[in-house]
Amino acid sequence: EESRFVHAAVGMGVRERAVVVFLLRTGLRVAEFVALRREQVAWGEKVRPAVLLDAGQAKGHRPRMVEIAGDAAGALEAYWEEEKGSGRLWLGSGKLVRNERGEEGLSIRGAQRLIEGVGRRAGLEWVTPHSLRHTLATRMIEVAPVTVVQQMLGHADIRTTQLYVTTSREQVRRALAAVVAHHAAWDPAGDRA
Repeated sequence: EESRFVHAAVGMGVRERAVVVFLLRTGLRVAEFVALRREQVAWGEKVRPAVLLDAGQAKGHRPRMVEIAGDAAGALEAYWEEEKGSGRLWLGSGKLVRNERGEEGLSIRGAQRLIEGVGRRAGLEWVTPHSLRHTLATRMIEVAPVTVVQQMLGHADIRTTQLYVTTSREQVRRALAAVVAHHAAWDPAGDRA
């Protein structure tokens, strides 16, 4: 479903792809995303692009640095290049992404409508900006320590992040098989082989 969703955004336009991929790869809350200004994106030669959320933008007023995955950075750059090529100047707020009319920054409701529209085009029901955040969290928890996911999502309490941890029977079987294989010489009855 994720690839179908992103593909639908690509078919709609550069702006839509930038919003979808950026939210899907950063896990930002929609309010944090629409509050971003262009100058908050840090492009470095030796580090990945990142955004610094200041205390006024982040939930709980906890500033944090969020890395931007390569495809999200590329989508954002493509959007900015299209904007620059259109001759439109970045007037006013300097927000990261413009609204549909190109007049000002994208609003929370505008971002929600955009995501819902992409979802409908992809044939998916009930896609929201928060479901994109949830998708990232679920994918990250499979490959990263819960504390890394907590930091990325800006959760104050690790118990919030742990809600994304789901354990399948197959994962339990694989983990048990790995432990048994690692300790094959160990005899639980106390005898050594």
